[in-house]
Amino acid sequence: MFWDLVQKLIPGLSGVDRLAAVFTAAFGALSDGKMWRSLGWLFLGLVLMVVAVVWLASGVLGRTVPDGAAVAALAA
Repeated sequence: MFWDLVQKLIPGLSGVDRLAAVFTAAFGALSDGKMWRSLGWLFLGLVLMVVAVVWLASGVLGRTVPDGAAVAALAA
């Protein structure tokens, strides 16, 4: 569908030219630094969310904080 439109706009586009256009577009997308930076931020956010869920699921919220007298007794 896309290539039909391209062939109508650019007559004489052969299979080799088509393949070259695909490789050029793929290289342009893979070498786009802004895309990789955005994907890096998304990956970092995902990792931080997974770490937080694992940390909370490990029972951190269910633990009680010792009161001051217990801490003083342990320190003595």
